[in-house]
Amino acid sequence: MNHEEAIDFLRRHQPMPCDEELTRELIDTYEEVRLFFMENLDPRCVPLFLNSFGEGDGLGVYQLVDFVIAQYPDDIVIPDLVRALQSPHKGVAYWSAQIAACFPSEASLPALTRLIQSDDPDLRGAAITAVDLTPSASRSKILFDALENERDPTLIRLIKSAIEAI
Repeated sequence: MNHEEAIDFLRRHQPMPCDEELTRELIDTYEEVRLFFMENLDPRCVPLFLNSFGEGDGLGVYQLVDFVIAQYPDDIVIPDLVRALQSPHKGVAYWSAQIAACFPSEASLPALTRLIQSDDPDLRGAAITAVDLTPSASRSKILFDALENERDPTLIRLIKSAIEAI
């Protein structure tokens, strides 16, 4: 595998299929691409990985993508991360919110706030965690607003814990 083959694979899978439709061959190739970019840096892979997540966990591979993304500086990751957080694809938004927790930035807060207002509790939980880890004066207001609107008991506990830690 070379850079162009790896980039081409990611371009063709924006996003990957949901876990129920994911073949072992496809996820194995995805993992091969991920490992390739662990050893061969290429910033072109950042937006492609961020927009590659299908619904589910990619048979355990998606949570490893952050190791690739973590190799790049904030100025490369955050603009693409903000765009990925706004994706209409649940998998892209969810995993991007998970990665946003590793790249806390004021720039991500508007997109994360929209995810906190989602109907999906998984998206809300990932966004709450990312907001909690973002050092910002507006973090408290976002969390208090989330608490006011949240009905899920698990997420209420998560928000209260985040507010108490502030």
